[in-house]
Amino acid sequence: MVGPALLWRNGVPFELREKICRIIRVHQIPFYALSDDNNYKSPQWLIHRLSW
Repeated sequence: MVGPALLWRNGVPFELREKICRIIRVHQIPFYALSDDNNYKSPQWLIHRLSW
């Protein structure tokens, strides 16, 4: 993974790296939740899952 390695090489602390990577990973889930192609899962289910 280029992103985490880049952050690591620039001295970003572990906790902050993990938060940044999580934000990047889930940033488009709200758009996906409202689309027709969401594997029959409700938007509420997806939001609840993201809250973890």
